[in-house]
Amino acid sequence: MKFFLQTQIGIENITEVELERKFKGLYSLDYVGFVPHKNGIIQLDWRAKTSDGKQDVKLNFYKELGTIEDAFFVLDYIKDIEPQKGTKDITKEFNIPEIKKNLDFFFDNLNNFGPKADFRLVVRKKAPNEFRRIDLQNEVQRFFESYIPRAKITKEEGTKEIWITHIKNRLVIAVRLTTKEKRQGYYKTASVHGSLRPAVAYSMVMLAETDSGKAIWDPFCG
Repeated sequence: MKFFLQTQIGIENITEVELERKFKGLYSLDYVGFVPHKNGIIQLDWRAKTSDGKQDVKLNFYKELGTIEDAFFVLDYIKDIEPQKGTKDITKEFNIPEIKKNLDFFFDNLNNFGPKADFRLVVRKKAPNEFRRIDLQNEVQRFFESYIPRAKITKEEGTKEIWITHIKNRLVIAVRLTTKEKRQGYYKTASVHGSLRPAVAYSMVMLAETDSGKAIWDPFCG
């Protein structure tokens, strides 16, 4: 099971330390493929198993990470997309059984959805292929409507989002796990001009290794 975790650029190593402290031995980092290191993205494979050897379904571990702001569960990951390929050629490379398997796992174990759920497509494109981002979005929508009926694609703000990210010669299809409250820091008890982002503040506290309940003097840091 692959995940992308997003933190602030520059504190990726701190997220790796937090992962090691909280989930040692349950995962492996993977920087072989999609995006280079030091860009705010942590790529990992979750390898934890239950006592009978099945995949551990308690994959909401990202909720315990104070240094991340966004989390994605990967449905499919395609390498080496040639620059001349069009949108239909790309969707032909989608691994339909893999997407169905991972989406079923998402439905059954990560969320309490019914037989279907609404998803909004979010497409990002930084690749040399000549088609437009909206062309890729339309073709992916047709793909899901034809082959993955359990996910109902809508243009409205749904409960979940499926992100299609096409960078250089690689493409990833992933479900966004985090809520707006997590991403935008709505859990902050106060917000003033110049205040630190919660992920950065959490990193500073974690590195300081303070005990819970202690006061911290934070001059000139907002």
